[in-house]
Amino acid sequence: LPPPPPPPQQTKPAAPAVDARGADMAAIRELLRRYVEAYRARDISAVARAMPTLTQQQLSALERDFSNFRSYHVEIADERIAIDGAAATVTCRVVRSFVSRTGADGGNTVPSVFHLRKAGGAWVIESLQSR
Repeated sequence: LPPPPPPPQQTKPAAPAVDARGADMAAIRELLRRYVEAYRARDISAVARAMPTLTQQQLSALERDFSNFRSYHVEIADERIAIDGAAATVTCRVVRSFVSRTGADGGNTVPSVFHLRKAGGAWVIESLQSR
């Protein structure tokens, strides 16, 4: 007689594949959203968290600039995200509109490139080049 067949193996469901690239894309979009919100709120500490490479002198200058506006609106448009390991670039248009303390409207649209790096598992803005 042939030996009995082995009992059926209990198979675990396959663990969902971790989509590291998708997670990075989502984290980068969230970083850009926080950057936009920091500028809209004119919140220096939030800007510093998104872009920790800014010096205290740069942050002080930005705070002075913010004090000249009643409102400041930033939008990141047409972003193209390229990830290379722990570095990434976001090529986009940065659209700014504002109302000064005196009530004057203004704004501009600038082609820009954000240079990002992943540090301690979190993405941060290392630099911003406006063309």
